[in-house]
Amino acid sequence: MTQTIFRIHPTINFARVGDSEEYYIAPETAAGEIVQSDPPMFGGLPIRPGTDDTPITAEHLRDSQGRVKRQAARFRLFAYDDGPQTRYPSGCGREVSIGSTVATSDGPKTIRDIVWMVHLANKKANNYMIADNGQELGILAYENGRTPPIRNAKFGSDLGAPDRRRKLVIDAGPRALLASTAGSVTLPFDDTTTPTTFTAATNPIVCVPDYPVSFPFMHFDLLEPQGRIDTLGEMTIEEHSGRLLVVGGYGRAAGIIDSDRKPPLDDAIDNDNWFDDTSDGPVRALVIFHDGTWVEAVGAWFVCTDPGYAPQVRNVVSTWDDILSTWVEKLDLIPDLFSNGQYNP
Repeated sequence: MTQTIFRIHPTINFARVGDSEEYYIAPETAAGEIVQSDPPMFGGLPIRPGTDDTPITAEHLRDSQGRVKRQAARFRLFAYDDGPQTRYPSGCGREVSIGSTVATSDGPKTIRDIVWMVHLANKKANNYMIADNGQELGILAYENGRTPPIRNAKFGSDLGAPDRRRKLVIDAGPRALLASTAGSVTLPFDDTTTPTTFTAATNPIVCVPDYPVSFPFMHFDLLEPQGRIDTLGEMTIEEHSGRLLVVGGYGRAAGIIDSDRKPPLDDAIDNDNWFDDTSDGPVRALVIFHDGTWVEAVGAWFVCTDPGYAPQVRNVVSTWDDILSTWVEKLDLIPDLFSNGQYNP
């Protein structure tokens, strides 16, 4: 009998920091796709909260005090038949929520609830540098068994060392939330909220009081020009839909004060002794049926990055440009254009 596979979409979703409590929702259409013909409108625009697909305008980017709104990532749960797929993308998935009925090996079952779980962290201070000697190398820096220099080398050369991980990784722990809360509960990824996770037991959400929550202020004397980094954001459920909303931090940075000296800030990307409140981490969902059985969905990933000051303005270099360049230079796509390691005149 046909069974159902659950997947979280988007598989990777991007949030953006901002100094406002308010937020809008990340784009859910492709930037190069025309989504409206009269008047013509391309996709890729952020969405007004509380709507399915209404694009924001310039007046929705800041709050009444002029602060930059954060961009929230919205995740949905989709169901797919496990039969063979004849094309990709298959287009055969459908969004499901509480009350939806799906096929299982034991016959049709109705979804009673969904447990969403998110775990955010920031490991930038305990990672490799992005640029070496001022030059961004990207994947080239990892070729032939090499790695870039590590950040904050004064804490030791082993990225897995317990002391480095404890002090340099910002980790609020996981949070779990029922879709049935329907926006009535917001869980911060902060230093005071007890971490929670999901389980297949009768009570699907359990506390993890001993989780080693870590924020920079717990370990260092800090310069905190925008305020303390004490949260990486929050998660809640979109009212009426059961979709997950994950909102990132507030654009704060903090530097370690060493020997009564202010921490230097002299590089565009890599600065030892500095932290910020961007983050990323896994998104999971546990689907609970009316008979108490359950199944876990294929997971997704949340990424929170820098602010979007002008989301209506397209990038000068698009993702397609990058992909085409890679195919030309690495996969011999157009030999007349590029060969023997160089572009032809």
